[in-house]
Amino acid sequence: MEKDLLFKLANAKGDILDDIDLIINLENSKKISTEVAIKMELAKKTEKNINVSSEFYRPAALRGALFYFLLTDICRVHSFYKYSLESYIVVINRAIDRITVKKEEPKVV
Repeated sequence: MEKDLLFKLANAKGDILDDIDLIINLENSKKISTEVAIKMELAKKTEKNINVSSEFYRPAALRGALFYFLLTDICRVHSFYKYSLESYIVVINRAIDRITVKKEEPKVV
């Protein structure tokens, strides 16, 4: 679009205000650039919200990674201790289930 606009401006003969295609192209360019600017602002706000939200999950991710690597390295203590990714997922799901059950139980006052 930019190349076409520059080409028409460079090759315009006479009064450029008489070139209807050029005027329409300029109007379309302005409309599109306004839409892009609005979408860029929205994208910046969305990116900021995503970054803020992802920071809430960082402590859990760090603990999960630490736990996973502890499980995979425990075989160095003894060859009897070998765990797979599937066993890690089972342990994490059990922990999530326990947390969910505790949150649902009413507090006794």
